Amino acid sequence: GKKYRYLGLYDAEEDAAMAYDREAVKQRGLDAVLNYDVSNYIDILEQNHGKEVADVARDATRQRVEWQAAAAATVVIDAKTKGDCIDEEEPNPTT
Repeated sequence: GKKYRYLGLYDAEEDAAMAYDREAVKQRGLDAVLNYDVSNYIDILEQNHGKEVADVARDATRQRVEWQAAAAATVVIDAKTKGDCIDEEEPNPTT
């Protein structure tokens, strides 16, 4: 059956969510369903599941950040080629 673990009382929802995440990472490792990104819990992964598992999470985080940067650059380039991007301040139509 299911096991329940008391995680305490928290003043803020964010603190409760992080407490849940920490316990989920301890118990399930990379299979945990989290509220926040796994990169916040690399130290817990390493302590409870080994360096190899933590390295997988580090690599996945690094790849996601690189992909997001590339996607953002593509949007800027695309906007400039379509003429939708304004380099300087936009003129104020009321003046």
